[in-house]
Amino acid sequence: MASHFLDLYAGTGTVGLEAISRGAGFVVFVEKGREGLRLIEGNIKIMRAEDKTMVAPGDVLGGALSLLRARLDPDFLFDLVFLSPPYLAEDRRGAILVMSVPTLERLVGARLLASGAWVVIQHHQKEPMALYPLGFHLIKKVKFGESFLTYLRWEGREGEGQRGQ
Repeated sequence: MASHFLDLYAGTGTVGLEAISRGAGFVVFVEKGREGLRLIEGNIKIMRAEDKTMVAPGDVLGGALSLLRARLDPDFLFDLVFLSPPYLAEDRRGAILVMSVPTLERLVGARLLASGAWVVIQHHQKEPMALYPLGFHLIKKVKFGESFLTYLRWEGREGEGQRGQ
C-alpha cells in the first residue's frame, strides 16, 4: 500500500513535493497563503503529479482539517504527517502563537491519522512541547540550531482528544 502524506503549513510545498519524488502514493498540502498555494500548484504541474496530490487551502487551526476530512473518503487516513507552523509568531494582539500541540489536537479531532502514523513537527526550541494529546508517543527529538524535529507515533484511537505525556 502506498503511503498517504499530509503536509501542514505547507508554505511552498517543498516537503510534500519531496515526498512525491520519494514515492508517496498521495500527498495533501494545507496552506492558507495565496503565494504559497500558487507555488504549490505550479510545482505540482511541473512534476505532473496532479493525480497524486490535493491542495486544500485554509487555516489549519481555523477549520481546514475538518473541511479536509469532509472532502476525503471516510476510509482515507494519513500514514505520514509533516507540520511546520510559524515559529513564535505573534497574533494581532501581540500574543505568541504556540501552534504545534493545538495542531495535533485538530488532527486527532478530524480523524485523519492511520493507526501507527508518524507525525514530524518542526518547531522552535522555545515552543512548549511537554504534553501531547493522548495517543501520541514520542519517538525522538533532534535539535537543529534553534529548532527541533520532534518525531511522534500515533498509537491512539481516532477522535481521542485528552491530554497526556
